[in-house]
Amino acid sequence: MDSIRPRASIVCVAVVALLVVLAQRGSPARRAALFASATAVMWALEATFIKATTDTISTLGFGGAFTRWPVYALIVGGVVGLLCEQAALHVGPLSVSQTFIVIVDPIVSVALGIWIYRERLHHGALHLTIGVVAFAENVVILRPIFRGGLCVAILQRHRVPRRAPGNHWLRACNRGLCRAPRH
Repeated sequence: MDSIRPRASIVCVAVVALLVVLAQRGSPARRAALFASATAVMWALEATFIKATTDTISTLGFGGAFTRWPVYALIVGGVVGLLCEQAALHVGPLSVSQTFIVIVDPIVSVALGIWIYRERLHHGALHLTIGVVAFAENVVILRPIFRGGLCVAILQRHRVPRRAPGNHWLRACNRGLCRAPRH
């Protein structure tokens, strides 16, 4: 496992770097999708760093963790993931960036779990059925949110003009106008 983790980390970091380079040009939606994909890959890798850091702390104690690489990889990975996420949220539609983060992260996480930790997926009919039903349920429940339906409905309720001068609905959402009113 220790010889596999550096290779997996290098592959993930290379993919993140490539996605960030590709995200420098294109439409806002394309850029958001690429930055969000980079975020998802980084967060999936970050999960492996969290596990390694936890293992190190349980073995060496909190102070001893700072004598090993996982805690530093955790810090650097967190910063890189945060920067990618902020770029994804800034450059394009929220519906695109959130969708890509939510879809790509679990896929990469499962792939890393299989690659690094030799996890095995259950593939019987019952497990497959539960997985398909859970995925379909998430699509049905989250689709309106990803398409901006919730935010648009709240903005319409507060009568925020669709094309306010120098403003965009997404900016209005990010400023907190989409929070449910308090009663």
